Amino acid sequence: MVLTTMVHFWESIFNPRANRSMNFHRLSNAVVILDEPQTISPRYWHGLGQLLAYLSQKCNTFFLLMTATQPQIVSEKELAPPNILFPYNRHQYEVVMAENEETIKKVKIEELAGLLKAHLAIEKYSGLVVVNRKKAAVQAYRVLESLNLQAPILLLSGWVTPYRRRIILRYLKWLEKKGIRHYLAATQVVEAGVDLDFGWVFRDLGPLDSIIQVAGRCNRHSKKDFLGKVVIAEIVNNRGHSTWRNIYDEILIDKTKEVLINKPSFSEQDVGGIVDKYYKKILEGLAEIPLFERLSQGQWGEYAKLYAEEDEVTNNVTVFIEENASLWPMLKKLEEAEWTLKDRDEQKRLIQKVMQYAIEIPKNMISACRSFCANLFTEDDEPIFRPIFEGRAWLLRKEAIRKEGGLYSPVLGFIPPEIDDEEFSSIL
Repeated sequence: MVLTTMVHFWESIFNPRANRSMNFHRLSNAVVILDEPQTISPRYWHGLGQLLAYLSQKCNTFFLLMTATQPQIVSEKELAPPNILFPYNRHQYEVVMAENEETIKKVKIEELAGLLKAHLAIEKYSGLVVVNRKKAAVQAYRVLESLNLQAPILLLSGWVTPYRRRIILRYLKWLEKKGIRHYLAATQVVEAGVDLDFGWVFRDLGPLDSIIQVAGRCNRHSKKDFLGKVVIAEIVNNRGHSTWRNIYDEILIDKTKEVLINKPSFSEQDVGGIVDKYYKKILEGLAEIPLFERLSQGQWGEYAKLYAEEDEVTNNVTVFIEENASLWPMLKKLEEAEWTLKDRDEQKRLIQKVMQYAIEIPKNMISACRSFCANLFTEDDEPIFRPIFEGRAWLLRKEAIRKEGGLYSPVLGFIPPEIDDEEFSSIL
């Protein structure tokens, strides 16, 4: 059994570089389970569907696409029985409309508190606020704090280390088990594969399938005689720019708006039909990327990357956060040991362990981070924030990790140093 990522699977098929496609032969006579395939750009759907059908026929490969919002990638057999629904609605959707009732309401982050109070029973039930950006997640956390909810408030985002995320998720599950009201501000990290349950959910505008995925955390465990509520609005910054820009394809957002404006209130049992309309609208007039045609004509050099974010990887840098005393010895061993092919397995295991303390930040924040840490000192006189692995990554020592006033907070994750609290609360 091979566990891998969608990007690695994609590269095995499409990337012309030998070291990327070297595992292609493993697809022969294999059962391939693709989890959440709706995250693939719709411009690739038709070509990918053609290729999967070809591999299925020629290589005896069985592909199973698993998602609650099945995209129109292939037109083969649906294994889930038709019209199978929960016996009752677990939650209801409400799209907050502007006063003219023709567009989805746009709200600044500082207006979020009023919107939550107006549309949700925020003080009665546990709640989840999902936004599109890491900085906005911190702002949403502070909005929840300002409501004086008298309950635990937590945060999850890509700027929180996997090590800390596991701790937070365990705490959330414990709060849920004990029946203690609680709140979570998060980014898209909670969209899928996270077994959390809330009485209400707010979702910043995103693609419809992402909204549906987040809604799966609302009354997830089907409490009897209870109807959860999912509220959707569009968060903008002080310049009026929507937070989804440069994150999601504009086509996905435009079609989401078309569907939601026509039906601003609907139940969970309406979701199947609404998602079908959404996917059909996306495919209408869409400029497809001819993946299958390129391969069939031998145009291997025309490689299309799976996610746009891959282009941004070169603008990010890995930072290891010393949240645990075991991190530094592991990093030191990885950096100083002379690894051979014989030690490859041990090296891989060590890399997997240290990556539990890693986050990605923009390279242009490095200078500000170094300035922030310049006047801080460690017990061993080593710099608080310094490059490791010949500058390919950075290490943030424990002295800069504080609940308040640090470069990294166990509560909020990474805090960009060039933005003070006043600025941070006014911009996204």
